[in-house]
Amino acid sequence: MPRWTGASTVLAMAIAASGLLAHAEPPTALLGGLTEPAAVRPGANRLGSGGGFEAGSAAWSGGPGWDLDRQITHTGAASYRRETGSATATTTVALRPGVYRVSAWVKTRELAEGIRVRLDIGPAAQRWFTTEIASGTADWRRYELTDVVVPSPGAVTLMLEADAGTVGTAWFDDVRLEEQLPAPLETFLLYPNFRGVMFDDGPPTLRFDLHVTPPEGDVHRYSVRGLLREEATGEVVAARSYGARASFVAELDGRAMRLGTSYRATFALIDDASGAPVHTSPAYRVWRAPTSARASLPVSLDPDGRVLVKGVPRFVLGGEHPGIGRRTRAASVKVTVVDACAPTAEAAFARYDDLRRRDAGAVTVAVVGATELRRWADAADVVGADAQPMFGPEPTSGYDHRAVAQATARARLAVRDARPVVSVLPFAPLSSLGRWPTRSELRSHAYMAVVEGARGLWWSSVGEGGCGADCPEAARHLDDLHAVVDELAALEPALMADDTETALVGQSNSNIKTKVKVVNGKGFVFAFNSAGSRQSATFTWRTVPGTVAVHAEGRALVASGRAFSDAFAPFAAHVYVVEPAVTGAH
Repeated sequence: MPRWTGASTVLAMAIAASGLLAHAEPPTALLGGLTEPAAVRPGANRLGSGGGFEAGSAAWSGGPGWDLDRQITHTGAASYRRETGSATATTTVALRPGVYRVSAWVKTRELAEGIRVRLDIGPAAQRWFTTEIASGTADWRRYELTDVVVPSPGAVTLMLEADAGTVGTAWFDDVRLEEQLPAPLETFLLYPNFRGVMFDDGPPTLRFDLHVTPPEGDVHRYSVRGLLREEATGEVVAARSYGARASFVAELDGRAMRLGTSYRATFALIDDASGAPVHTSPAYRVWRAPTSARASLPVSLDPDGRVLVKGVPRFVLGGEHPGIGRRTRAASVKVTVVDACAPTAEAAFARYDDLRRRDAGAVTVAVVGATELRRWADAADVVGADAQPMFGPEPTSGYDHRAVAQATARARLAVRDARPVVSVLPFAPLSSLGRWPTRSELRSHAYMAVVEGARGLWWSSVGEGGCGADCPEAARHLDDLHAVVDELAALEPALMADDTETALVGQSNSNIKTKVKVVNGKGFVFAFNSAGSRQSATFTWRTVPGTVAVHAEGRALVASGRAFSDAFAPFAAHVYVVEPAVTGAH
């Protein structure tokens, strides 16, 4: 099964560097950040009595080999038993747009691999979510999928899926499909943005993004109280109260924090009538660190969400293929897949917590597909947007490559631009029905992600259609990938520069998306066509350009005054290098 059809993959990304931490900063300082994920608040079971099987199995389409069992149950009077060779059992449910959770209790006897719980979000969307049932013999165990986004009203299909001929017996009971309700108070640490470490050369104020959904619906009945306490003693070093609003940014003064001492920041929703807390958010552990410690960290983040390698901003370029790291001007990146199918944000957070305790100097990346991303923002140091626009057979109109841009934009929104987003791009086919991307498509994917704000790119060869990085099929395509990586590596100064959107004062076509940088007076316009048809656009620079070169394409454009024009194939990308006009020449 392709990775993206599950909820996530968690990667441990360690930048090769000597020394983990400055001696002044203990390794435990890198254990900061969220201490535990917020619990899911479930709504009513949309399966009704059909999930418990007491009323029978009429809602399910199980065929021969599926039977009610009134002797073996998790709760109640009946379970749904699947025997060797039985096909998939399904039920269909109409859902409104929202975020949902699927769970089931499963007991197994001599079960082989090939049984799973799966939720299909409509055939047109080609989106599904699965959790695999463990093989062997085991007593009742709860399996769960969370953060499943249903984007539009319609019918979804819940499956107790079985591969053909899978042997063994499985009992299903207490199957639930529930909408995830928002917590009364949701918090997200905007700054400091790397494991709660606040360096002395940065702002002294902690900033949090808060969302309030009060139990009674009237936000004006409540206030929000924030506290910053020393973790060991409980001493309050900062406190602040706010009138509750649907969403706002709250601050806590961190100037009283001492170096090398851990603190916990929490927020509580207060009922103003009684003064009692209605809900308290999970705590964030935060630290102060000397500025000198940053230079010795293998990886950290700056306040603007850029990846720092030993204190130096870098654009991350890497992948599961030989030679990519050696071809970049950034530091070498080592990535290890530690969980290829974590079904929940809670499971991903548990793996992240284990990783940061075992290796404080490693950076963890959660690669998340088509799911609710906000709850994943604290499940890793960096969120990877996993978009796979080339899954399955190619439509007659071609693949919709906009999926890369859309996934990157969703990830940036989820982390509120406070953390870097690394876009995970396809290299190998994601299924036996897909194909390898061309060099042009590899290039377009990369620049789509850049324009939408990615701070790094990672090329994946995980999938049913992949044959491994060393197979002859891959070798024929690695030259294309290496060429794109070389092109991007040469642009690293521009990729790391601040956006300068005001340098481009006009652009004639809304289908063309742009990001603009200026480095040492030279302009860089990264542009891609978001439409599946050929488009043209005219760009107006703030001054009359001297020359306009199209990067890595061996051509130049002739400017007319301050304007220059170009054509774009469907989903194509171009990079324009705008040299300033030479003044005073004779």
